[in-house]
Amino acid sequence: MFEKKETKEPFWGDPTATLDWCEENYIVHKYIAEFINTTTNLIFVSLAIFGIYITLKYGLPFRNALGYAGIALVGIGSWCFHMTLLYEFQLLDELPIPKAPIRIRMKKLLFTAWTMFGLGFFFWNIDNIACHQLRQSRYKIGMPLSHLLELHGWWHIGTAFGTYYWIVFSSYIRVILLRKDNEYNIKWGLGFVPYVAKISKTSKKEMKLSKKVE
Repeated sequence: MFEKKETKEPFWGDPTATLDWCEENYIVHKYIAEFINTTTNLIFVSLAIFGIYITLKYGLPFRNALGYAGIALVGIGSWCFHMTLLYEFQLLDELPIPKAPIRIRMKKLLFTAWTMFGLGFFFWNIDNIACHQLRQSRYKIGMPLSHLLELHGWWHIGTAFGTYYWIVFSSYIRVILLRKDNEYNIKWGLGFVPYVAKISKTSKKEMKLSKKVE
């Protein structure tokens, strides 16, 4: 049975942030105030690195790389905030989060992006509303499975993927507007990580042959 641990003296000092999430502080690691809320930000950074790599590999516009760098900045800021719970890092967490209007459709990417944001927002609210019940459930379940009920961490995962999908969506919309959709298409890494890739010469030949057959 998992017993509640006594929190040690905060390594980063007493929290000065205006927010302190449902995850209990300094339970897993003495240097990290909120372990799950901190480490789930690796999703932001990992997706950003992958996006920048694909941009450079296929010669996509450099502005795409800047967009992915923005995702990394969100993740790094959020990491620092949840690790320390200091007000200065709370600002670093909140200021970079982009708010972009949606004007054009590309069903699969757009739907998935908003679904991820929606799920993340749902978990974020449950984490706030049912904090006491979640903590009691985590005590009963015990580590490591109790980490699955750190719902603010799921908010990070949802917003990381949602933001990444949105940037891929925007990148391909630009490809369409420049009428280069015969040169680039959407590919999926691991079945769930989309990216804009240059169409190989063999793929172009296959496309031409299929058009002739039709």
